[in-house]
Amino acid sequence: MEKRPPTRKSTSKFIMFFVMKKYRGWAPWGWGDHPGFRVGVVGLLLGAATLTTGPQAIGAQAPGKTSLEITPTAVLPVGTSADAFEFGYGAGLHGRRLLGDSPVFLGLGMGFGIVPTVADTAVTLIDGGVGAGLLLQPGDGEAVDIEVGLRGGGYASLYEGAAATNPHGVGYSAIRFRLGGGMHLGVAGNYGYYSNFTPDGSLADPFFTGAGASISLRWTPGPGGTDTIRPQLEIAPPRFDRVFPVFYRFYDENPLGAVSFVNEERNDIENVSVSFFVPRYMEAAQVVETFDRVGSGQEIQVDLTALFNEEILGITETDSVQAQIIVQYTHRDVDLTTQRVETLAIQNRNQMTWDDDRKAAAFVTAGDPTVQRVSRNVTSITRGIGNVAVNERLRTAIALHETMGLYGLEYVIDPDSSYIELSENESALDYLQFPVQTLDYRAGDCDDLSILYCSMFEAVGIPTAFITVPGHIFMAIDLGIREDDARNTFAKPEDLIFREGTTWLPIETTVPGQSFVRAWDTAAKQYREAAGADAVGFFPVREAWNTYPPTGFASTALERPLPPESRIADRYEDSLVAFVQREIAPQVDALEARIAQRASPRLINRLGTLYARYGLYDEAIETFRRAVQERPYAPSLYNIGNIHFLNEQFDEALGYYRQTVDLRPDDPEARLGLARTYYELAEYVPATEQYREVEILAPELAAQFGYIVSESRDGTRASAAAERDRVIWGDD
Repeated sequence: MEKRPPTRKSTSKFIMFFVMKKYRGWAPWGWGDHPGFRVGVVGLLLGAATLTTGPQAIGAQAPGKTSLEITPTAVLPVGTSADAFEFGYGAGLHGRRLLGDSPVFLGLGMGFGIVPTVADTAVTLIDGGVGAGLLLQPGDGEAVDIEVGLRGGGYASLYEGAAATNPHGVGYSAIRFRLGGGMHLGVAGNYGYYSNFTPDGSLADPFFTGAGASISLRWTPGPGGTDTIRPQLEIAPPRFDRVFPVFYRFYDENPLGAVSFVNEERNDIENVSVSFFVPRYMEAAQVVETFDRVGSGQEIQVDLTALFNEEILGITETDSVQAQIIVQYTHRDVDLTTQRVETLAIQNRNQMTWDDDRKAAAFVTAGDPTVQRVSRNVTSITRGIGNVAVNERLRTAIALHETMGLYGLEYVIDPDSSYIELSENESALDYLQFPVQTLDYRAGDCDDLSILYCSMFEAVGIPTAFITVPGHIFMAIDLGIREDDARNTFAKPEDLIFREGTTWLPIETTVPGQSFVRAWDTAAKQYREAAGADAVGFFPVREAWNTYPPTGFASTALERPLPPESRIADRYEDSLVAFVQREIAPQVDALEARIAQRASPRLINRLGTLYARYGLYDEAIETFRRAVQERPYAPSLYNIGNIHFLNEQFDEALGYYRQTVDLRPDDPEARLGLARTYYELAEYVPATEQYREVEILAPELAAQFGYIVSESRDGTRASAAAERDRVIWGDD
């Protein structure tokens, strides 16, 4: 670069010196008592402190609100300064903090600049101060922001070993673009005014005025160095229902309350996830709802569900626990989390309300080891005793009911928790016992005893149902027989409940010390009366379990053992005989009276069928033979074949079935008898031939015994054995 002529340089130095002298505010350092200079010194110190504080501390104090900025700057003298100064350069370091949720911020900072003079020398400017301004986010605010502000304080100018101080002010604006990770890059412009106060306090011409252009690199730090912003999402106080431990599995998918939140961010938020957590009683927070996007200002309501663990069943008194509602979302590419902690009341594990009668099913713990042990031991003791022709499920009902009477189970009304009163108030808390508790206490209310009975039957695979009538609850078992078969078998079908072709037998659970027949009669009467007044509820337990699953309540071994096996067996057999007599006696008397008037084979056969259905096979065969004394009567011959089949006397059964087919070639039941007997004798070819005839005559009947023509012999032997005790009696 070509140097200027010496005369020019000398002249410039003189001009510069003259300029300095002209600005009478130019003074030694001791003139720094001016208030503006003091502000500048404070700014310098705070700016230096900002450099050493570290991003972690800044983010911890105001995550997402405090930022740091570095601005490499080019300086162009303007106005009168253009006569004495040339193009310069410098840099600034600034910190700012947003105030609350507003766009207003306060800031502080320091700057350093070198401005050459026309005399080939340079003035060094060091400034510091405080400022304020607005941080604006146009559009959705995701990518761009605009900042405008003012800064003021003091500056020091250094020139050839001399120093001077005075106030200064800067106005600026900037536009920045998000880079991610808390970084923004942009450009800024400013106008700086470096004043010149005289010693007497009057303002002279400015020492320096200049326009600046800079590159703006801003960093908004947060915890861990991430771009974390203080969440602006408001979670309202939640609404909690009463939480009952017995329904802890119910709350997996059904709400225990609800909560709402409002997106108070200035922009939409994305990837919103709402979680719920109760320490100790949940293994981890459960995500209850997610949203792709929630608009600014939008309010959302969410149902709260909880994946409780079994520890909640240990609550024996109402407990207040801390529940956390956690909302996570993304705002302006930043992942944010906010939460609310509230008190949740959890009730006693034995409590519930009767707003839904199906809730009692949650107490039916058929899988409880103690319940399993009691039920299976009783059925094992009584299996094969007495009249096995009686419906197996009915025999099980007799055995379990009579055992509970021997065990000493009693019906006791709890004055503080009576179903009679509490069932009428849907919000009242009732105390219900788990089955093992009722066995342990040997006493319970009607709901407790019904729960115990249902649990024991379900433990051995017999479906049950709760029956509710005004002020009372009892239960019923599914007999597993079709309605038409039940009507042909039982003396009083009106004592049964028929629903969708299925037969249910009601049992009154509050009379365990009385006979099974009495428990059945009492329940049937209550059901008929309530049904007539349209005031009965019928709730199959297995259907109720779909909504209110049984709990995993852990039982302990009973201190009181079951009664001796011999007493259980005797009590059961006596009750079974009483049941058969109760059923058969009036029917036998009626049929004998009609036979005495007119001894037709049809009436005699019907009497024999009655005996056969109740397992009185000796009486049945004698009666059937009476029917065929004068001439062959196909239904009686067929029925004699059935008895031989049940007694596994297959050769004899085959003979009687053949006689029946000879008399009635198109009788599907007789041909089915032949097919089943041939199958039992392992004569599969004639068994198949007879079965095909049944398929033609009665397809639906044939479908019930498909094992006869199955290709898998091993798999069908079990089916044949299971069906062996089932025969179709010929009434006509």
